[in-house]
Amino acid sequence: MTLPTADWLAALAEMDAAVATALAELDAFEARWPDAPPLPTQSPLEALEARLTGWDERLVAAGRLAEGLERQFADGAAAVGRWNEAFTTWRGRIQQPAE
Repeated sequence: MTLPTADWLAALAEMDAAVATALAELDAFEARWPDAPPLPTQSPLEALEARLTGWDERLVAAGRLAEGLERQFADGAAAVGRWNEAFTTWRGRIQQPAE
């Protein structure tokens, strides 16, 4: 039994030509788009992790902002409560009959 080496060599030559054609087309494409963004240097997992780290930082900043706003609202509510108490006391004294 003889091996079909001629067929294999022909198939390899055909694949080599196809790869060379594809590379030439890629070079032509890159030449038409000189300002195209570079291919990512990170793996998809690393890119996702970097994006999630950014979100973590944003969430922490949003939490701090929310805490600050809660303190401001609590301070404002306390001030309104004190004003209401002072006004109620003042009104009560004004409405008392003179002795």
